[in-house]
Amino acid sequence: MEIYPSILEKKRSDIESRLKLVKPLVSQVQIDICDGQFVPSKTYASNLTSQSLENIRKMTRGKILELDLMIDLSRGRLAKDRVNRIKAIRPERVILHMGSTNKWGDIFSRFTRRGKLTTEIGLGVHLRHSITDISKLLDNYPFSFVQVMGIEKVGYSGQSFSKKAYKKISSIRKRYPKLPISVDGGVKISNAKKLKTAGTTRICPNSGLFNNSNIEEIYREFKKI
Repeated sequence: MEIYPSILEKKRSDIESRLKLVKPLVSQVQIDICDGQFVPSKTYASNLTSQSLENIRKMTRGKILELDLMIDLSRGRLAKDRVNRIKAIRPERVILHMGSTNKWGDIFSRFTRRGKLTTEIGLGVHLRHSITDISKLLDNYPFSFVQVMGIEKVGYSGQSFSKKAYKKISSIRKRYPKLPISVDGGVKISNAKKLKTAGTTRICPNSGLFNNSNIEEIYREFKKI
């Protein structure tokens, strides 16, 4: 499985501290942005200003940047401006969550140039989302991958993993044998093997990686699975 260390922090300095810990180990990283609207919590860059987004790009220079966007994209002009600012920093991958917008066609068009996506777009699905509703989106739009949230309360780190996620992953894998499936939330060494068996191809550990005295050792343990 690929490993994208997940970083969800309120302060720029805390993002920098965590990046410093994993930069020698990884070629890719996930930065979470929560706007206090789509989810109650707020992180650094919650207002998605051009400056804060540019800072994230600078901090992750030389790495594949994945933005996990737990943000509201349902309001016309605001959504357009937010997408334009995100696009401007050229993240390699973005995750947009079910329920954040009902204008998926508009979103995809903004990340498309000459008929091709300029950024990989992943669909973030929560435990409450049905496989029927998930499939409606996956069958109608060119998502590059799916991210299954392994926790009940999205937008907060350090939560316990929900066993409901295994069934969700298996159901998606059964319908989409070749689709990359990422899991974020509650990922630890203790459940990584079972996640892989269920059909996971990418994991995004946060506390399961950073809340250890020897991060390099834990990272290498993840790599062995």
